[in-house]
Amino acid sequence: MIKIFDLQKTNCKYRENILKNTAKIIKNGKSFLNVEDGYVSKVEAQLERIYSPTFVQTVGSGSDALEIALRALEIKAGDYVAVPAMSFIAPVEAVIKVGAIPLYVDIDINTGCMDMNKLEDLIKRASKGFLGLFNKIKIKAVIPVYMFGNIPDIDKLLDLKKKYDFLIIEDVAQALGGSVYIKNPYSVYPERVHRFLGTIGDVGCISFMPTKNIGSFGDGGALFIDCFFIDNKVKYIKQHGRKLTSIQDSKFIGLNSRLDEIQASVIFEKLKDIENTTDYYNIKNEVTYKKYSNLNKYLRPELRMNYGNSISEIDESKNLYNKINNTFVFKYEHRDALIELLHKAGIEARAPYNLIIKKQKAYDYDIHRLNKNDKFENAT
Repeated sequence: MIKIFDLQKTNCKYRENILKNTAKIIKNGKSFLNVEDGYVSKVEAQLERIYSPTFVQTVGSGSDALEIALRALEIKAGDYVAVPAMSFIAPVEAVIKVGAIPLYVDIDINTGCMDMNKLEDLIKRASKGFLGLFNKIKIKAVIPVYMFGNIPDIDKLLDLKKKYDFLIIEDVAQALGGSVYIKNPYSVYPERVHRFLGTIGDVGCISFMPTKNIGSFGDGGALFIDCFFIDNKVKYIKQHGRKLTSIQDSKFIGLNSRLDEIQASVIFEKLKDIENTTDYYNIKNEVTYKKYSNLNKYLRPELRMNYGNSISEIDESKNLYNKINNTFVFKYEHRDALIELLHKAGIEARAPYNLIIKKQKAYDYDIHRLNKNDKFENAT
């Protein structure tokens, strides 16, 4: 069976070094908590050097990173946060865990990412309130998710942030290494500056789950942070809201969320080889495009794919986006029939998100009035 994620193949080249690193960690008995010159500190330094965030904090998972970001930015009970109607559940789960209220935004059918025009429509409807008088709602934060490594309309997102004053928490779980050229906010000239995904908004959230662009053997995550004060709060929050030197004095409600030395040693080896690692995903995508386009001649006419009907397009928008696709995803009318055919041919395939978040049992109990009549046609 040809696998969607072949972790044996991905990790094989790092095996020898990872085994040496693990043996060293076991020998010195230091596996977590501020190991001097340890792999956690090395990974944080690597991430700063490669992706140029002002600060980096590693944590236990990408899901923890989202919750910690919300807490550090003081998103609390009763606040409203815009999230995509289709993604993995982690962003919505984090919003609800801090007591905030998720407002769903339909996706752009061409990218799988949040549709920025529909985000603005939601913001306008929220600000009007009931009959233009009561229950006016201020959306405090937006969580754009870079689905499959794709990138939404960043220019529009930043224009909306400036116009409506909300925080941006980037979910970069599937897109680490991708980048954009954004309008220079400090220049009166129409010039653009290069930014890695995760360094565009207020906080960027990274996942090191094994199937991600840079994966550990278990789990892990990180936050890219632009502000010293937010960075300092994250240090507290990820360790039960306290300093390591003060067991009794918790300053914030926090989590137990730390990256351990063994997982960090795996990430360390992959970050050393980051250019080849990220190229691996894009090369795999290009090969897959060719294979699937050649498959058409063996299919019945009603099962044939449109080669250009992918939401993991290779062509970059006006050379402003550099995507690192995490998975090869395409839209296809006869999806289930094609999946069955590929399985019979020994090729693993599946629908990534076949039930939108608000229809899942855990999240269908309290849909806000602003979303009551939204159809989310693209997400569905």
